Amino acid sequence: MATQITMKNPSALNKSTSSSLNLDLEELKRRCQTCHVSNPLVCKETCEVWKLKSIQNTLRKEIPDQPDYSTITSATRNPEHLKTLQLLSHWPHTVDRTNAETDVPRHHITELLQAGLILVDRNTYELTAAGEKVLETLSQYPIEFSEKTEFYDEKVLSLLLGGTNTFKSLSEAVPQTELSIVLRRLKARGLLDRTSSKGDVLYFTTKRRPTRHLLPTELKIFKSIPKNGTTAKELSKRLGLTKPATYRYLRRLRYRRHVVRRRQELTFGLTPKGRQIAQFLEAISKTVRSLSPSDFA
Repeated sequence: MATQITMKNPSALNKSTSSSLNLDLEELKRRCQTCHVSNPLVCKETCEVWKLKSIQNTLRKEIPDQPDYSTITSATRNPEHLKTLQLLSHWPHTVDRTNAETDVPRHHITELLQAGLILVDRNTYELTAAGEKVLETLSQYPIEFSEKTEFYDEKVLSLLLGGTNTFKSLSEAVPQTELSIVLRRLKARGLLDRTSSKGDVLYFTTKRRPTRHLLPTELKIFKSIPKNGTTAKELSKRLGLTKPATYRYLRRLRYRRHVVRRRQELTFGLTPKGRQIAQFLEAISKTVRSLSPSDFA
């Protein structure tokens, strides 16, 4: 959908200049050749047609033949880009208005052009089919979800979207030198939750039936251990026993092979916000990967 051409001060332009704003780059070049000035600097300082031609020429050099995946996904991570796409889909903006007075910053325009999400058509910006598809996906989530996320951050969020994972398992996909930094960063943002600590020892009951030789407290402890295991600290708190006494009874139960203990690995999972962010990133990734070359035309 091409938008209409508008200027801040149309009255300041002569008829020739005003009509040239609806022309393409080649026509602007031809118009420039018919103009006779005493000094080329006059064009740069006063001629609106020359300025428009120069901006259009620069923008066309910034547009790649076919944007790559990383360029597009990087453009979708900026909340300001979402605002710019929404603005260009509703209000007319022209090439000559990308300066300090416009509500569309030039560097956002450049990045969106490089990503193939917008294009220049006769001096106006319009969304490509790729831009419309990306905007539709982005609009389904809160705008703050579009904040920039590091590559390894996205990798970890994607892995944890399927469920909790251990540090060892995550280190197979992310270098250990980076993983600790990534986990701390995600935890600081409230996206990550540590479900168990390294070194935690869980106690589990075995299939061996308790004998009548068990003391009442030992039997009570045996029946209080859930199927997914528990720590000695949780048991002592639940049964109102001191930690030393709890450990003593657990040792007796282990000796009689009614209880086993296992040392837990460091395990991580996503918070509700982290899961939403991960789902957002997955949706954007799916949309970008589904784009075809015709969507950028």
